[in-house]
Amino acid sequence: MATVDFGRIVPKLEACFARHDLEGAERLLLYWREEAAACGDLRTLTQVDNELLGVYRRLNAREKGLAVASRLLPTLVDDNVGDATVLLNIATNYCHFGLPELAAPLYAKVERTFLAHLPEDDYRLSSFYNNKASMYTATKQYAAAEQCYRKALDVMRRIEPIMPEMAVTLVNLAVSIYMQNPLSAAVDEAMREAYRVVCLDTMVHDGNFAFVLSKLIPVFRHLGYKDELASLETMLRKVEQNS
Repeated sequence: MATVDFGRIVPKLEACFARHDLEGAERLLLYWREEAAACGDLRTLTQVDNELLGVYRRLNAREKGLAVASRLLPTLVDDNVGDATVLLNIATNYCHFGLPELAAPLYAKVERTFLAHLPEDDYRLSSFYNNKASMYTATKQYAAAEQCYRKALDVMRRIEPIMPEMAVTLVNLAVSIYMQNPLSAAVDEAMREAYRVVCLDTMVHDGNFAFVLSKLIPVFRHLGYKDELASLETMLRKVEQNS
C-alpha cells in the first residue's frame, strides 16, 4: 500500500510557521491530507489532523478546530501513548475554544496512559502538565495551574538540551502566580529565568523558536519588562528574516 512520507512535510510546515503563514500551513496540510486519504494512509491522516489542531488553534478557527477534533476522537484507542498524545492536543483545543468541561475527561485518560508508560524525563509528560494547566487557567483555578506548571518544569529540567518551550512554561507560571499575588517575587524570578532560557547558545533559531518568542513577547510586554521585550522582538525579527 502506498503511503505519504510525513517527514517530507515537516520542513515545509516549519517554514510556514517561521513566516507566521498559518493559512499556508493549513493549505499544505489539507493538500497532504487529501493525498493520504487517497491512498488509505491512516497513520498520516492522524498526523496531519493532529497538526491541523494546532494550526486552527493558532488561527482561532473554532469551527474547523472542533470539526477536526470530532473526526479524530473515534479513531483513537485507550492505553496507547501515541493516541494519548493526539488526545492531549484535542483537550488543548477544547480548552482554547472555551470547552474545558470536554477537556477534563480527556486529560484523565492521558494522565493514566502517560504515567503508566512514560519515563519521568519524557517531554510528553511536561506537555501534559502544561496543557492541563491551561484547563485550570481557563476556569480561573490559578493555584492548580501553578502546581501543573511546576510539575512540567520538574520534567523539563531533566531534559537536555533545554527546550525553548521551557520559557513558555516559565512565563505561564509567572502569570498564574501574578493572578494570585501580583507582588510575589516568584513572578520576577520566573520571568527572568524564561529570558535566560531563550538566550542560551543551544537554542535553534527555527520556526518553532519563532513561535515560542511570539508566545513570550505579549507577557513580557504586559508585565513591563521593557529591556527584555526589546531583545525578544529583535530575536524574532532576525529569525523571520532568515527563514
